Formats: sequence, C-alpha cells, structure tokens
Amino acid sequence: MLESTILPGGTGVKAAIPGYRVARQRPALRSSPTRLEAVRTAIRCHWDTFAGIAPADNPQFVVAIMIDNPAHGLHGGDVAAPLYNQIGAYYVQRARISPSGAPSVHVPLLICDASTRDLYGSSVC
Repeated sequence: MLESTILPGGTGVKAAIPGYRVARQRPALRSSPTRLEAVRTAIRCHWDTFAGIAPADNPQFVVAIMIDNPAHGLHGGDVAAPLYNQIGAYYVQRARISPSGAPSVHVPLLICDASTRDLYGSSVC
C-alpha cells in the first residue's frame, strides 16, 4: 500500500523515479494531532512532508523532506514529492543501485464500513 501513493492517481506521483519502486511513508511528528494542529494554528504555519523509501523492493535509502510554509498553498505532493524525486534519482545513479525487478502493484485502500466487513470479513478492518 505504501507504493500505491506513487502510482497514477496517488498523491505522490511526482516522487516516482523511473525504473525504481518507491514507497511513501508519512513522517511521524512527535506530538498529538490535536496539539500539533494547535501549534500550527497559533503560529500560522503549514508543513508539507514527504518521506520515501527506495527501491521499495530492496530498500537502500530513505529521504524525508519537510517544507515549512510552502508558497502558493501547495501541498506535499506538489512541493516535497518532486524534491524527493530529484534527490532519489541522483542517489540511485550515484550509488549505482540496480533498477527494481518488477513494477509496483496498486493495492486499493478499503474503507472499513459495514458493507466492507460483510464482503471481506472482519479480519480486513
């Protein structure tokens, strides 16, 4: 599922590195969501983040990016993901990391509601 966000239709498509599988992980910030939102509101800031693992099928590196108050109201997929792409593409070339063997496979995210549990069973949710 971490690779699905990089595939077409995902929020991290601009992070894709041709020939390599990339998995996205949202960086964990050391604060509760409520407290973090209160801090953001108080200082009127917005952080856009993107953390990627590559190659996803044989992890060699992780790059985490945090952009403070990006211009023009852009979000992580528009600001941090392209930066990840530039850093990641440079690194796989510089470190001579072999391309991924197989392409990523889209894994749909299921919404855990009553109909999903009925269809797939309680072990899915």
